[in-house]
Amino acid sequence: MISQERAETGIDRGLAVERLTALWALNEAGLGGLIHALRVPFTGVVVGSTAVVLIALIAFFAEKKASAILKATVMVLLIKAAASPHTPLPAYVAVTFQGLMGALLFGLLPSVRLGALLLGLLALWQGAVQKLLVMSLLYGRSLWDSVDAVGRWILERMGSGPGEVSPTGWFLLFYLDYYTVAGLITGGLAGAIPGEI
Repeated sequence: MISQERAETGIDRGLAVERLTALWALNEAGLGGLIHALRVPFTGVVVGSTAVVLIALIAFFAEKKASAILKATVMVLLIKAAASPHTPLPAYVAVTFQGLMGALLFGLLPSVRLGALLLGLLALWQGAVQKLLVMSLLYGRSLWDSVDAVGRWILERMGSGPGEVSPTGWFLLFYLDYYTVAGLITGGLAGAIPGEI
């Protein structure tokens, strides 16, 4: 028997949420695992942006947005662990953060567009900060001293003297700006897609 909602809209919302959850799991386990194995830089931007779009679509189709996103997050984590066991722990932290923030934002905010924009920013900032923390924990202060030394050497070769901001500061500013722009673009797209459906 076809539900009244499906008869009116032509869309089975429950089936749409299930399929989007499967696509999110494929994105995390398949695309994320492949990009990680190939050691492609900025994996978090590609996989994280795709996850934001899929979470926004789950919120759009689900009747109980927060509950559906939390269930989808658990499913994605289980499938990711089973299909891609070589995935490092920070990838699981990122998926968990995306799911929890998605459930919180879409559960509280009435606008899918605003929720998607905020989720895009938060998810990509989280990925950027997480990567910086992991690099700092693994390599310690010597990593940042090395970045400063190389940056100063480049500045000297270009004829510039020492500046107010250290090369590490410029690197961090550029890095976080990159993730901010990516988050705004991702959030904007994720918020616009449901309106096109």
